[in-house]
Amino acid sequence: MTVFSNLTTRVALWWQGLPRPSHTQAQTGPILFDRRHVYIFPTKQGFMFAFALLVMLLGSMNYNNNMGYMLVFVLASMALISILHTHRMLHGLRVEAGHTEPAFAGDTVSFQLWLDNRRLPARFALIWQHCNPKWQNIAPMTLNIPADQRQALTLKLSSQQRGRLKLDRLKVSSEFPLGLFKVWSYVHLDLAATVYPKPLGQRALPRGERNEAQGEGQHTDSMGDDFIGYRDYKTGDSPRHIDWKAVARGQEWLIKQFGGAGAPSLIFDWSQVQHLGDIEAALSQLCLWVLVAEEQQASYGLNLPHVEIEPDYGEAHRERCLTALALYGVRT
Repeated sequence: MTVFSNLTTRVALWWQGLPRPSHTQAQTGPILFDRRHVYIFPTKQGFMFAFALLVMLLGSMNYNNNMGYMLVFVLASMALISILHTHRMLHGLRVEAGHTEPAFAGDTVSFQLWLDNRRLPARFALIWQHCNPKWQNIAPMTLNIPADQRQALTLKLSSQQRGRLKLDRLKVSSEFPLGLFKVWSYVHLDLAATVYPKPLGQRALPRGERNEAQGEGQHTDSMGDDFIGYRDYKTGDSPRHIDWKAVARGQEWLIKQFGGAGAPSLIFDWSQVQHLGDIEAALSQLCLWVLVAEEQQASYGLNLPHVEIEPDYGEAHRERCLTALALYGVRT
């Protein structure tokens, strides 16, 4: 009884010392599958195989059949060797966070992971699946990683609402090569994507400001007749405003600026959408106005409660405004 009690205590202490996957925190850096974080256990087929070997062993012992002994030992040796091969499918693999593109609510968000298998042999039949019950309807992905390669893995999730969509804990497993043992580990990287509000509402810009009837393909700071100078080129600028003569002379890319009374800036203010009576509808309308203004290459700003963005234009300004709308009132 004392021996059994000591054995039970040792097993309990060993079990408590194991890392709890459900309690792991998201990591910012790469995740390395070392021996402490790789788990292996017989599968259902493995237990059936072991039972079959036991029956064969008892039969060989009963009939003193040397050929039966040899077959049991050969099969048992194969099973033991397969443990090493199955464990090697994960051990030493490094997983890093990749690039994540923002999306609009209702669209699909792509999360990129990098699987670093350089200077290591090939890995086969790695199954990637989500641990969050909310994503259990997503079919697992099976992936092979060539030897000495760094390979990208793209996981797609549907975005239902604006804000920050985080990639929850993933489980990666394999039963290669014989299916008698299953090896698994967990990936929980601090990876999130920004989900913008769904652009809905009226495309017509607020009354008294620049609208679609004023024409497209022009910046509001280019609508005047007076030349006021140059500024640096920004992504999204119209090619017709580039000083091509300066570019031909080998100088830096510059944009001609014109001013005058006909060059107002758009200001999208929260008071313009308060009448909608719903925060999400108001943010969707502001989101649509930002996209329309950017299509028209207009200079626009955004005023939200406790958030103010000065008028500007270009891809970076568009991302700044859409991000402000996505994270408005969201606890981060």
